[in-house]
Amino acid sequence: YAYREPKTMLGDFSPGQAMAGDRLAGRFEAASKPFVVVRNQYDRILAAGANQNAVNDLSIIFAYMKILDPSSVVRESEYATAENARGVPDSVRNIYNKVLKGEKLGPEQRKQFIASAGEIYKKAVGRQKDLRDVYAGRARKLGIPEDYVVYDVGGSGGDTTPDVTNVLQQLLDEAKKGKK
Repeated sequence: YAYREPKTMLGDFSPGQAMAGDRLAGRFEAASKPFVVVRNQYDRILAAGANQNAVNDLSIIFAYMKILDPSSVVRESEYATAENARGVPDSVRNIYNKVLKGEKLGPEQRKQFIASAGEIYKKAVGRQKDLRDVYAGRARKLGIPEDYVVYDVGGSGGDTTPDVTNVLQQLLDEAKKGKK
């Protein structure tokens, strides 16, 4: 790692501005971690929701529990208890434990998990955009280019929200085929 003078990175800005920019960037990154967890788990739910089987059902519920409580320590292969999944409602923990024993989610349950995760993700995108705007504003006030402090961690810029409608429609179509 080679040390570079702040001027090469920021133009004619002072070392104080470079240090402030580094601190702001670090704080922005730390404050963005909860969103990154939600984004990654939501992507996992969408991928698992495309194919209906017990393994994917387990992945959906596990990822959903992580969205609800990113700090939970439940591993995918163990039962969820009140101790290791404190922020997760009992009803979700119970369904997770049943799926872990081999039961499959019903089409409506699967659809509800995916839809609920989509709503949580959309709210997280809004909060992340607000966070990005706050840190970009702080950078501007200090005369630091905002792209030195903030960056798009996915979902905060433009329309990058995955289209949950297609996944839900596929699940409904497959459920209708199963009833025939």
